[in-house]
Amino acid sequence: MSSRPLTKIVDSSPLDSGYISSTLRNRDLPARQKIEETIINLASVLGFKIVRRATVRDGTTMYCVGSTFHRGSNAILELSRLIVTKFG
Repeated sequence: MSSRPLTKIVDSSPLDSGYISSTLRNRDLPARQKIEETIINLASVLGFKIVRRATVRDGTTMYCVGSTFHRGSNAILELSRLIVTKFG
């Protein structure tokens, strides 16, 4: 897949108080806006000019980059894998 080792995610302990400090940035953005901005950013890095969006019968929004439609999180995963393959 990649010539470099991939980054690892490791478990972390909360602070002694039991809390973890985090940012409130982007918290007020709707989920769809966050997903679509991420898809646009990833697709742009890969050189895609168009991402197609379709709403299917059950109301699910699907995104197509290339030739296959995916749900939002799966589209992000596929695009991120393409980035690792291309640039990793």
